[in-house]
Amino acid sequence: MPEHSQDLLEALGSIEREVLAIEPSLRRAFLGLRKSIQAQSQEVQRLARSVERHQRLLENGLRLSAASGVDLIASEILDVLIGLAGAQRGFVGIVEGAKWRMVVARSMAEEDLAAPEGQVSTGIISDALARRRPVLSADASQDQWRGQASVQRLGLRSVACVPILRANQPLGFVYLDDPTMAELFDADTLELIERWSPIVAEHLGQALQRDDTSPFPSFVTRSESLRAELSQLARLARFDVPVLITGPTGTGKSLLAGALHARSHRARGPFVHINCSALPDTLLEGELFGAEAGAYTGAQRRREGKFEAAAGGTLFLDEIDTMPISGQVKLLVALQERKISRLGSNRPIDIDCRIIAATNARPRQAITEGRLREDLYFRLAKIEIHLPPLGERAEDIPLLARHILARTCERYQLPLPRISQAALDQLCAWSWPGNVRELENALDRAALLAADSGVIKEIRLTATPEAPTRRMTVGRDEFLHAYERANGNTGEVARLLSVTRRSVFRLKLRFLDEYADG
Repeated sequence: MPEHSQDLLEALGSIEREVLAIEPSLRRAFLGLRKSIQAQSQEVQRLARSVERHQRLLENGLRLSAASGVDLIASEILDVLIGLAGAQRGFVGIVEGAKWRMVVARSMAEEDLAAPEGQVSTGIISDALARRRPVLSADASQDQWRGQASVQRLGLRSVACVPILRANQPLGFVYLDDPTMAELFDADTLELIERWSPIVAEHLGQALQRDDTSPFPSFVTRSESLRAELSQLARLARFDVPVLITGPTGTGKSLLAGALHARSHRARGPFVHINCSALPDTLLEGELFGAEAGAYTGAQRRREGKFEAAAGGTLFLDEIDTMPISGQVKLLVALQERKISRLGSNRPIDIDCRIIAATNARPRQAITEGRLREDLYFRLAKIEIHLPPLGERAEDIPLLARHILARTCERYQLPLPRISQAALDQLCAWSWPGNVRELENALDRAALLAADSGVIKEIRLTATPEAPTRRMTVGRDEFLHAYERANGNTGEVARLLSVTRRSVFRLKLRFLDEYADG
């Protein structure tokens, strides 16, 4: 054991002075013994350090298995390798054809992420990807990489790039460097990284495949325009910039906020949801910023606010336009200064959370009507995404129906029912004023009623002035005639038949397949 070797070395050291006076051959034997014990002690320490590192890799491998999304998996990979190597900086890159892009980084500014080529040793990266093997530089300031502009400007010394390979093709790479220490990346570290690489490649490859098909797997849509916006949002999820989600009630704003948090590097931190409409002006400041004992009547002990509760994670401000204007001013100051103070205290507390806000109002209209401060809007809407009502996403209804039914049956431990064509026609023809939330309620009820028969034959829907029932008596020949006359133009077909565009989509699903089969 290392401590026993150390004790022995200390004991030998205490008699070293006397050894100098003994016969030379005995002195040589003594010094040889001490050297051997030192070597064994160093080897035992090396092995102990190796075991500790392997254990850390195993633990992080389990965390990697639980992660979802390219950015979060890449973040786990990077944290582990920086910890193993002791590097000052690093990032994970994803290979896209002949180019690559940075997805997560440590100790690099956001502007570096947008144009990383001038901030890292691109020569070493290109070499590692071409050779499909790790490339190390013990001292880049002295070897063949010393001529690179980035090496000279940043004073890089230890540099390493490890490709992440799947079927011998690079999915991405991990880049690490340090401007202060030479020979930082030793053989033991490289061996550990190479042993871990297959696990990394498998998880990253699966995440890339999922991301190609669904930017946020929990948010279901077939709408091409919405998928394009979600894909862009997914690529920006790693940045700590505020996001504003707009859309009618029931379109999934809270769901998307949670999915955005789960995809960010703050996913391991808390996700704190606060509904601003539930905060009267008198309670707002204490709820958001916290309060010291005695700050107001009934405050018997210190109370943590939502900003502090969200430290290290995400604070989701729902229905932001319903917050009193005086509260919006205080929120704006906090976001600008990145500091808060509890009620009854002057001690500033740094904000350490990402802000996501949501509103079911049109922001410009809310600003015009005086319900939303324009300066707060600009502060929150660094990135803005709109979720359209379900009535404008008729193509999503069959997909959402299957997804909701599967979740309902799992919750109530029921076999998955079959949904009849008539019931699907009802779903596609409805205007859904309550959006996805209304669809969930209707399908939950239908699944429970169909528990015995196993078939959903019809959907109970309640007509309202805002959601009248639609014409559902268009025949096959009538539809096909109108479809051919309009050359497939959905709006023109709807006009010719006096039905909604959603009904055209439903009729296409029903009659065009029959027409093709016939």
